[in-house]
Amino acid sequence: MNRVWLTSVTIFCISGVCQARIITVDPNGSTDHATIQAAIDAAHAGDAVTVRAGTYVENITLKRGVAIVGAGFKETTIDGGGKGPVVTAENVDSTAKLEGFTITNGSAQNGGGIRCISSSPTIAHCIFTRNRVFGFGGGMYNQNSSPTISHCTFSENSAVQASSGGGGVYNVNNSSPILTDCSFENNRARLGFGGALANVGNSRPKLSNVTFSANEAVRGGAIRNESGSDPNLQGTTFSANQAKSHGGAIDNLNSNPRIAGCVFSANTAFYGGAIFNDNSSPEVVGCTFSANGAGSTGAAALHVLKGLLWLAFAIVFLVAVWGLGKFFARPSK
Repeated sequence: MNRVWLTSVTIFCISGVCQARIITVDPNGSTDHATIQAAIDAAHAGDAVTVRAGTYVENITLKRGVAIVGAGFKETTIDGGGKGPVVTAENVDSTAKLEGFTITNGSAQNGGGIRCISSSPTIAHCIFTRNRVFGFGGGMYNQNSSPTISHCTFSENSAVQASSGGGGVYNVNNSSPILTDCSFENNRARLGFGGALANVGNSRPKLSNVTFSANEAVRGGAIRNESGSDPNLQGTTFSANQAKSHGGAIDNLNSNPRIAGCVFSANTAFYGGAIFNDNSSPEVVGCTFSANGAGSTGAAALHVLKGLLWLAFAIVFLVAVWGLGKFFARPSK
């Protein structure tokens, strides 16, 4: 049985009177509240909302200073009922916390699972699955937001319309979330870009020990970076991601990410089976490339249209899935 222990609530006592409370939610209404939002509305900064096992069909809004803790993602589900983002965070900081939930069935223009606006909540031990958007950010949408995300899974989320992006997560307008020990699996932007993750408008997320597998898009099967977005990727694994056109794992446009200690295997695209670069100069250090594939004129591993490629200590296995199977190509326009 998966459990999440409440470890981050501090109770302040003055003259023997405790200022923080633990508010309990049970779907049967046998505790303080029957819905999560009712408990949040009753909470004050420093309080914790503990949510018992069950499925809660509702849409919630995080509150500054309030921790919302489920019984574990296998046991506690928030189902958005297909009516907008499941979770909303607006103008909250890292003291707004969400832990131990499955977040599912969100449907919105932007941010199906969670929509963050000018916010930096703390999110841990959650699964974002089967959420969809018609615009951006199937699992999560961050606008001018930098949440801290750890031990989370983004799976089977989607951005469904043409030119939509970020099937898993979409970062825009200087958003720089920190993702640690997370996974992205089977997320889709089949008509758009960034099957798992899209970074736009000077967004600079930091990723450590993150895995991307079997994500799909037209451009950037796993990740799309554009408009001065320079993420820092450390110890990240990309496997079996697919782009119909550019960048099976990563597609860079006017962006200069740092990619260190990463593994790229069995990713495919027409151009740049692993990484495609257009007017971009990524730094690639200590990475391994194997069995990535490209179309008849693309490079199996790294494809540069314009820009420079800083490559150091790379291990490359020249195994093609199809086409010429070249490691590196820099064609003229």
